[in-house]
Amino acid sequence: MKKYFSLALALVMLVSSLSIGIVADARDDKNVVDANVTFGQKSYYYSGSKIEPEVTVALGDVTLVKDTDYTVSYSNNLNAGTANAKISGKGDYTGEITKNFKIVPIRIANSNAEFIRVKKATPGSAPVYTVKYNGKTLKEGTDYNVVVSGIDKAGVKTGTVQFQGIGNFNNVKTLKINVFPTSVKKVGVKSRTTNSITLKWSSLESEGVDGYKVYFCNQNGENKKYIKTTDKNSATVKKLDAGKYYTFTVVPFVKDGSTKVHGEDSAPFLTVSRPNKVTINSVGKAKKGSKITVKWSKTSCTAYEIQYTTDKNFKKNVKTVVVEGSKHTSKTIAVPNNKKVYYARVRAYRQFNHGNTKVCGKWSSKLSTNYGNLYAMYVCHYPDKPARNNNLRVACKAINGTVIYPGEVFSFNGVVGKRTTAKGYKAAPIYQGPNVVTDGIGGGVCQVASTVFNTALLANFEIVERHQHSQRVHYGKLGRDATVYWGSQDFKFRNSSEYPIKIKMYLGNQCVRCYFYTSYDVKPRKVKLTVTQNGKHFKLTRSVAGKVNYTTHSYY
Repeated sequence: MKKYFSLALALVMLVSSLSIGIVADARDDKNVVDANVTFGQKSYYYSGSKIEPEVTVALGDVTLVKDTDYTVSYSNNLNAGTANAKISGKGDYTGEITKNFKIVPIRIANSNAEFIRVKKATPGSAPVYTVKYNGKTLKEGTDYNVVVSGIDKAGVKTGTVQFQGIGNFNNVKTLKINVFPTSVKKVGVKSRTTNSITLKWSSLESEGVDGYKVYFCNQNGENKKYIKTTDKNSATVKKLDAGKYYTFTVVPFVKDGSTKVHGEDSAPFLTVSRPNKVTINSVGKAKKGSKITVKWSKTSCTAYEIQYTTDKNFKKNVKTVVVEGSKHTSKTIAVPNNKKVYYARVRAYRQFNHGNTKVCGKWSSKLSTNYGNLYAMYVCHYPDKPARNNNLRVACKAINGTVIYPGEVFSFNGVVGKRTTAKGYKAAPIYQGPNVVTDGIGGGVCQVASTVFNTALLANFEIVERHQHSQRVHYGKLGRDATVYWGSQDFKFRNSSEYPIKIKMYLGNQCVRCYFYTSYDVKPRKVKLTVTQNGKHFKLTRSVAGKVNYTTHSYY
């Protein structure tokens, strides 16, 4: 009996041992260490974002299921180089295995890289670029190197910029670039007459410049008007008005056939033509007292100089009196002895450069006793659309120079008049109702009216008539627009000040500019403009010292 019991126990132990071995073998079959892991492709291009490729995990004949049988985590998978994918068993599966995949650099020339120029190339001065890839700004020296050549002189497509990819980028992006002339320096006057000015400036011949364009402009360098082109570093501008201020800018250029590359404008150069010779009308003695009165015809100038003396040759005892302002035509002067014969002559002069420079006209013949402040302004940007731009310019020109006296009402339609093709207006988009946009003669002039409206608001002038647009405008602030339509809708304001104002309007740098000037050193009271919105309702209020003095409503 004991023999059979021992045999049975041995048999049980053997079966148990076999069972343990079978379980152990089964567990080895569930370990992902022995799995075959493959990726969708051999390598991946750098993308700027972390790369997480799909993997296939097979254990024997069984393809495991992601997130059920295993999980995947990635590391070092952003930049070019060797990236890792770690597969970890899950559920019935155990163990983990790490497989590598390659991230290779992308060709900078064929990638989504943007090359944005932020500074032009000029002779000897390299251009500056910002390079972006998928919206991310790349770093020079980390992502690319720059090699610039061919910029010793100005030229059309004569310069070369190479962006050499490094790190996550390879290959080379090559750009052929224009080399722009530097701006002209030392603009000055070589000679002048009453109707011409000969300009001179530093030559840019050594830079390879082929010529220069000369323009009129304002003192901000805006509103340029072409005058002439020259291949010399001087130019004579003719047909000028005597004693008038002119501002010039000179633009250098290089050319290749019909293609020209222009440099930057020179600094605006303000000068003046020589004033006309003054006509002297009389020099008479006073009936009482030792005085003489000199009379002359006015001309365009800053001031007049009167010289008087008892020496008919103007060599001895010459006295000078200055009369400021071109409108003056007479001056009474006290003299030591009214019984002597006095000779007088007059000339006009212009001052500029803050009064440091004076240009004089010629002296009149001799005879003897024997025989402006900124009040208010508003600037409004406009889109660059040729027909509409033209209409803005024509309307501004019609308003420019208008003088409004105290208590007088300005009427936009009254000053500008009906918008017609005969006046130079063109067809451009206008609003017709809340949903319709169509072309109409003079389209766009409402922006001029809106600019004047805002200037009048800031000047604290009484708004007599204002209408809103039928749709929301794309310029200015909502609720601060003013529409006009000939025959039905006008914009009007009253000069509520004690001073005449002159309106100056013009376009510059894609802006409509409106300025109110007075002849006196005065300013309007400070105003506060507030627009509140409630759905489609906009309420504009103007207040001075906390007291509201104007309110208007708009619904869009």
